[in-house]
Amino acid sequence: MASPKWKVASSKRPLVAKKLSSGAHQVNNGSQKLATNLNKLANSTLKLQSGSKTLQTGLGQYVQGVVQASSGSQQLSSGLKTVNQKLPALQTGISTLQSGSQSLTNGLKKTQPAITSFKAGQIN
Repeated sequence: MASPKWKVASSKRPLVAKKLSSGAHQVNNGSQKLATNLNKLANSTLKLQSGSKTLQTGLGQYVQGVVQASSGSQQLSSGLKTVNQKLPALQTGISTLQSGSQSLTNGLKKTQPAITSFKAGQIN
């Protein structure tokens, strides 16, 4: 019977067994590290998923805010157009008020001597 090529001389068997044991230990350590890191990856993936949902919610709220701001801007623009349209009438009203106020002041000045005479008992 021919001896297989993988057969090791009996003097080298302890060295081979030691190397195999060391390699098995390294494989075991590597497997444990792999398992630990796969758990970390799974946890990180869950955090990423949760963060993505939070981001999606936040972006939805942001878009709603932008829509509301746009609507408010349009309302402001409309209000400013109304103010600009009514401004000439307001200016005319202010001028009329100033003129009427001046006429009232002038009229009161003219009645002052009569009021003073009335208070003194001198009715003309």
